[in-house]
Amino acid sequence: MPKTLQKVCFTLVVTILLFLGACSSTSYPKDRPNFLFIISDDQSWAHTSKAGYPLVSTPHFDLLADTGLYFQKAFAAAPSCTPSRSAILSGQEFWQLESGAILLGDYPKPMVSYQSLLEDAGYKVGFTGKAWGPGRIASGIRAPGGPDYNRYISEEGDFKGEVDLVANFADFLKSLSKDQPFSFWIGATDPHRPYLMRENRFLGQDNTKVIPEFLPKTENVELQLSAYLAEIEHFDLDLGQILELLKQSGRFDNTVIVVTSDNGMPFSRAKTQNYTWGVQIPLAIYWSNLENKGIEVVDFVQLSDIAPTFLELAGLEIPASMSGQSLAPYFFATERDRLAEQERDIAFAGFERHAANIRGGEQNLNYPRRAVYTTDFVYIRNYVPERWPAGDPPNYGEAYSYLLVDKSGTGLEPFFSLATSKRPAEELYDLRVDPDQMVNVAANADYAEVLETLRNRLLAKQQATQDPILEDVDYFQQFPSYP
Repeated sequence: MPKTLQKVCFTLVVTILLFLGACSSTSYPKDRPNFLFIISDDQSWAHTSKAGYPLVSTPHFDLLADTGLYFQKAFAAAPSCTPSRSAILSGQEFWQLESGAILLGDYPKPMVSYQSLLEDAGYKVGFTGKAWGPGRIASGIRAPGGPDYNRYISEEGDFKGEVDLVANFADFLKSLSKDQPFSFWIGATDPHRPYLMRENRFLGQDNTKVIPEFLPKTENVELQLSAYLAEIEHFDLDLGQILELLKQSGRFDNTVIVVTSDNGMPFSRAKTQNYTWGVQIPLAIYWSNLENKGIEVVDFVQLSDIAPTFLELAGLEIPASMSGQSLAPYFFATERDRLAEQERDIAFAGFERHAANIRGGEQNLNYPRRAVYTTDFVYIRNYVPERWPAGDPPNYGEAYSYLLVDKSGTGLEPFFSLATSKRPAEELYDLRVDPDQMVNVAANADYAEVLETLRNRLLAKQQATQDPILEDVDYFQQFPSYP
């Protein structure tokens, strides 16, 4: 049977099962897949052993990637928690989501999450740890992640006082009725700051190969990165225990498991910034029903693609509002380790506001920014270049500037200026020769054609998704941040 026909038949079967399941509140069809979404907090794509990084060990992530689908070029919607999670849950670009585009904003009333749609279709849903946010969910608004399972707290070790993800997932599994399909969100806080700095993994290493070019090779940076990597390993340890619980429950084989992160690492020119270190994230998907396992996909995908993927696999209609594209074709295709569709050769992201009151004082100004990512180039459009991209001096509140000074407090160059200085309206980086995006070539005449092409592709995307800043560059300024 042709693969396309197989996919159509599968969708038809789960649709019929969905209808049958909707007719009974106590009996659930066994064949609808479960969904387990597991997300770390602030992890760049490079920092798994699957990606080849030598100073971190992530065996459980690697196993899922090796036996499932590994997406080499996966991108978050924004280099900030709340807008990224808004895009994941809604299947939309973050700029389509009103106050959901702002950290510490309000949960947007019109935004429908895939969890709510699955719950309406008979799935039991819930979350543990960090789901949507940080932000406010007003009274009467349906929680986007479903009911919380957060009663168990870690009581030992370096992570004492944090939500015990493993125990709470076990609690959720115990609550399921026989054969009831589920969709559960597990949101870690690793490797988010603050850190406990102990070992230095970088002693004796060639740091030009393991530390990005935009960070100084100082002991302070080495210790900070070492602590960050230790938390990634803790996340992977939890992941292993979560997978074991799933196996013990008998639900492993029919569960679509997604492991990713919300944005890049919390370091200068990464988190809160639209260089690749801020938005390119790890992504592995496993399901026993994958046609081919162990495929490394080089197509560009975005986390807004997760919601329509889950809905399609559940046999549900994908809302017209979802701009994300289902990844289900990868589940059934025989050869997806190369670019196969023109629309999968590019990704988009952007930024509005992260920390409150760091730019413009009491005005609490945004920094409207949109970006394009291709195999060879990164294009960034800064809509109000007269503002400070990482916050006003002298604090530069989004620059992690304490990583960029010597013991006397003097800025280490060129690192300090790269992270803190104002930027031109357009930035263009040639990843073939400049993978860490150090040299802006937007003004170089040799790149004029590339610049024009990416500028136009960004505009087309914004027009297709009705980005409000095309009409009012400060549209998102109306949405306040709350303490």
